[in-house]
Amino acid sequence: MHTCPRKPDLNGRYTSTAQFLLAPSGAFLLFLVTVCGLPAQAAQMEGPTLYEVDPTLAVISDDGSEAFYAEGSTLTQLNLSQNTSAKLNLDSGVTGKEFQLAGFAPAGELVGYSQTKLWTYDPARQTLRTVFTSPKQKKIRYATIQKATSSVMVSIAPKDYPADSSEETLSFSIHDLVKLTWRGEKIAEERIHTRREVLPPGAVFDNDGSLFFPMRDVYQCEMEGDSLDGGRCLPVSTECVFTGGGSPGTFGARSIAVSGKMIYVFINRLGGSGPGFLVRFQKLRLPESADLFDNPDGRYRQVMTLYANSLRSMEILQTNVSDTALCASANGNHVLIGCQLFGNKPGERQWFKVTNDGRPIPLPLK
Repeated sequence: MHTCPRKPDLNGRYTSTAQFLLAPSGAFLLFLVTVCGLPAQAAQMEGPTLYEVDPTLAVISDDGSEAFYAEGSTLTQLNLSQNTSAKLNLDSGVTGKEFQLAGFAPAGELVGYSQTKLWTYDPARQTLRTVFTSPKQKKIRYATIQKATSSVMVSIAPKDYPADSSEETLSFSIHDLVKLTWRGEKIAEERIHTRREVLPPGAVFDNDGSLFFPMRDVYQCEMEGDSLDGGRCLPVSTECVFTGGGSPGTFGARSIAVSGKMIYVFINRLGGSGPGFLVRFQKLRLPESADLFDNPDGRYRQVMTLYANSLRSMEILQTNVSDTALCASANGNHVLIGCQLFGNKPGERQWFKVTNDGRPIPLPLK
């Protein structure tokens, strides 16, 4: 029987220069399934992290001509038509010293947020404004665009809630969801009380309004009022088990982008460091009801068949990646990939654009 290595040699796993690869990798898939026991429920293992999600650092417009990239307190505007980039000096009193990006408002304004404020930036007018402020003793945990409803969904957490969410998935300590809906120049605010967290970090809506999020594996849900209904659609975590001490060796989904037909996933160690890789899979819809109590044999077969078909479609796009800025346009037509290769100097990020799920095209940004 093959088992996962107790102390994987991560530094020696990828040694050659990374390249984009588009051929389906059945052998690599077989390695994941055979060697590391994919898929599996989260096992009891040593290490500090149950799951880990990277921040949302980049967004791309629906026409694929413009993108923005955030790193710390710096916002960079990417002109993808002319392959140029320019750093923007925004008021940190509005944006916050560290911020993330949520997407674009219906009129084309960039939407970003810190723990205290959600703001918009109009590139044409070069105007910045605050559109939402977190309540006292609360903080903004995560925000993302839902294009189907012209809204921004905002998850609100207690101010003292730890930034590292790895100890609890879909937390029972988070009950506040805010929906900001653009109606012309006005923004309607709706506050929704939830039983538990329904907008986890890394979540994205596709162009049909379905919610996808990384949580070791990739999940697909429908947001119905104050709750989620769905399940795992893509089992990608390796779930290593070891009891002799050391750091975690499990690989899983760290960030995702969802296009019209594909799910792009950055996979790396959960709770550790080292080189990861970028892959994509066909976006296959879960059965309308995955309730195994209703026709359990048939439903179970449907779900397992979906897993098999999804994994069989896997394409490895790039290896030797330490982190990535990964996003899709709200209409699903474009995907932006910004890879920091393992061992390269900080800031030496390689950019690629994918249109209609075709071949990744390098962007020689200046």
